[in-house]
Amino acid sequence: MVNIINNTSEEINSDQKTDYNYSKEESLNDYKINDPLNIGDILIDRYIIKQKLDYDNYNKIWLALDNKINKHVTIKIQKLEDGYIKDSYNEIEILKHISKKNFDKNWIKSLKEYYNNNEEELKEIEIVDNTKIVELLNTFEYKNKDGKYLCIVFEIMGVNLLDIMKRFKYKGIPLPIVRNITKQILIGLDFLHRICHIIHTDIRPENILVCLTQNELKNIQKTGTYIINNEKDKEFLINNNINEKEKDNDDDNELKMYVAIEEDVNFKGINGKKLRKKRQKYKQKQKKIFEKYGLSNNEINEKIDDVMNDVNDKIHSLTLKYYDINDIIERPRPSSTPKVKLHLQNKDHFHELNESYSEESEESESLDVDNILYDPSNFDFDLSKYKKYLQNYINEKKLILNNEDYRIFAFNRSKAISQLKTEEERNSLYNKLNEEYENSKNGVDQSIKVKIFDMGNACWINHHFRKIIQTRQYRSPEVILKVNYTETADIWSLGCMIFELVTGNYLFNPEKGDIYTINDDHISKFIEILGKIPKNFAKRGKNYYKYFDEKGKMRRIEKINHIGIKDVLITNYHIKEFEAEALSDFLMKMLEYYPEKRSSARELLKHPWLNMPPNYDYKMNELDIYKIDIKEILFEGYNHNNKKTGILYKDIDSDRDIYSSDSELNEGDCEGN
Repeated sequence: MVNIINNTSEEINSDQKTDYNYSKEESLNDYKINDPLNIGDILIDRYIIKQKLDYDNYNKIWLALDNKINKHVTIKIQKLEDGYIKDSYNEIEILKHISKKNFDKNWIKSLKEYYNNNEEELKEIEIVDNTKIVELLNTFEYKNKDGKYLCIVFEIMGVNLLDIMKRFKYKGIPLPIVRNITKQILIGLDFLHRICHIIHTDIRPENILVCLTQNELKNIQKTGTYIINNEKDKEFLINNNINEKEKDNDDDNELKMYVAIEEDVNFKGINGKKLRKKRQKYKQKQKKIFEKYGLSNNEINEKIDDVMNDVNDKIHSLTLKYYDINDIIERPRPSSTPKVKLHLQNKDHFHELNESYSEESEESESLDVDNILYDPSNFDFDLSKYKKYLQNYINEKKLILNNEDYRIFAFNRSKAISQLKTEEERNSLYNKLNEEYENSKNGVDQSIKVKIFDMGNACWINHHFRKIIQTRQYRSPEVILKVNYTETADIWSLGCMIFELVTGNYLFNPEKGDIYTINDDHISKFIEILGKIPKNFAKRGKNYYKYFDEKGKMRRIEKINHIGIKDVLITNYHIKEFEAEALSDFLMKMLEYYPEKRSSARELLKHPWLNMPPNYDYKMNELDIYKIDIKEILFEGYNHNNKKTGILYKDIDSDRDIYSSDSELNEGDCEGN
């Protein structure tokens, strides 16, 4: 998709820039020898160190008990080394300024506007939570034999948004949740920009933290430990819990009587047919009992109905071990599988088949993509699709057999879907219920609360501390071109981050090539997604002639194909058109090339996308996706984040490369000042 123009290695080498890997290798329970603290240490006769929570190259974050107020807090500890002392105290100055602005009258007025005077949301309006910035509690210096450290005390927070993305396996956080998160971040940025006159400069998922619930805070206060979310331990506990419940139900004689199942019968071998026979046998047995009492046929039938209704209710409520799996899911049939007449390899293959079809056809008609997709008379059975559906059925069956929570959910889903008339309604509700279940399973719901964290790279709007800001994937064009940046650099980063939250994938993920720089690739990706960079804007930058010639063309990369965000969302991530259009319009307000033309946080809070109804059924159905896939093959559609291979990008690589802006900025920019 991109042609590269050769250049000399000397020019490239002088233009390269280093980005540093941000991945953590140290275990949370691995306390290194050079750690400044140990569990049990007491700082300034007040803070008792309880547990290490997080770390990077420059900071370590610890859980501590504040004896003065008998409350647990987190303490960020950074060594005061030559060259970084000024930066450390700049952060303190900014954090204290933010704290002073928490109760600004103009800010309280703005909050009433943002929450539409909703009493429920406004009842805690004078609490710092509403600034959406992690609260500073205290600062002090700490000395030991290894040196001098700056300690910053914060409220306890939960995981960051990257951890939430992991819970959804990098397939994207549901749109209603992303909307809620986005609104809160925009409120925080409005507070920083308009009230505090501060630029964060490093907005990314790792710097947005989830607020703990009251129960979680109580548990920390009670145990003195911040529980680390270990999936294997969690799975072990769930399985043990299920096993205990299964043992309890083994002794449920009443249920055994109803379904007439002996203890030594293998549960997994019981299918729907056997269970229906046992129910019928039990029904006949009850009928004979009622006949002995001399009841009429009508009276017997009424009694039988009452008994069997009770049986069904008990079987439904005690679904842990005995049920008819065919009442929950239906095995896929070949007749219900989407079919395709042709397996098209590429555009040339399409034309070959088209000519062949025209020669053989009596009416000499040509093939049509929509005809291939929608005319049943042209379809042949697609074995690969049937295999896929069958595998999904097998996976679903295993979940139902082995997971009590999912089994109950599947029963309720089946009951709800059976009440709908059309296939379209059933599919829509099926997708919606599955999405809601995934949310609950991942411990994330629409009411999630977040705050902005880490002011270590922040600066004043009118006084910048460094020329290069932002982590690479969220870096704005003005920073790369060395145009003066403003607070709207944060807005650009947020736009990139929202796309990532929705899709699980970076919007811009540049790489260094053999004959072009990482900045070259970054600029080319801007053009692919957003269109040409305005020459008037680009020429304002000191770096313009490094990447562009006099005519405004890139020096080392040419023939860059353009596709809009809307098309990327539809084609690669299968988001329905009306949702993709609304989200695209919102993002484009944030990804404007001219910094001064970008929407402010305050303006974005009024955008219609933030107030759309909570729709979890925003992904396309199989037929719509299939149509897109065929057209991708026929017309060489755009391939976001995998353009160099020519393969349709479907699987999100969970091994993400995260770059630390902290490391990068401290090392300096190799491109010069």
